[in-house]
Amino acid sequence: MSWSWKSRRVLVLGAGRTGVAVANFLCARGARVVVADRKFPDSGGHALPQSAEPISEATALDLVSQVELVIPSPGVAPSHPVLRRARERHTPVWSEIELAFRELHVPLVAITGTNGKSTTTVLVGEILRAAGHRAFVGGNLGTPLIEAVDDPNWTIAVAEVSSFQLEWVEMFRPRVGVFLNLTPDHLDRYADLDAYGEAKMRLFARQDERDAAVLNRDDPWIWSRRREIRAVVR
Repeated sequence: MSWSWKSRRVLVLGAGRTGVAVANFLCARGARVVVADRKFPDSGGHALPQSAEPISEATALDLVSQVELVIPSPGVAPSHPVLRRARERHTPVWSEIELAFRELHVPLVAITGTNGKSTTTVLVGEILRAAGHRAFVGGNLGTPLIEAVDDPNWTIAVAEVSSFQLEWVEMFRPRVGVFLNLTPDHLDRYADLDAYGEAKMRLFARQDERDAAVLNRDDPWIWSRRREIRAVVR
């Protein structure tokens, strides 16, 4: 499922922890990476791999038509001018978890919800470790999922995933997807609760009957959507 990245030109939007992790991963595979951030070119580029080029967001706007892929950091809103331009030019946009999923070689448990997802992610990781698995634990709660790819010791990955990350997935398909709860949040980014919930439901979009979807039966919004899911609902 992984791409050959050598010489592919990729624009990473945002130079926080996720953006730097993505740049490191792609540069190590020979991709031609440019990283755009509002603080560039004045400061901050020292955290990037040497072969990555730091550019301003204004410069990035002109580069969209020259790259093969755009990978935004989770905090970058879909309304960002670079992402709008990418959609206009039909340039693919992936989140970091989409990239990581395409490169992972172990099963993935992905956990979302408004509240409790970090605690649940850590707890599931500890349960798996107690059962003898070498479990990577990360995602939105800390270590980006892409950092699990190059470590051959993991036998399974457990990741907290946010609605922001799920906005830009295509093939993302966790073996187990968990949706804990849905309450009003991030309504500065989403029009209403339904729009927020729909973003989180993308967790299950690529699952099928070989996968499992763990839903909160006590959450009326989540439970009402169970028939849309092709995975085995638990």
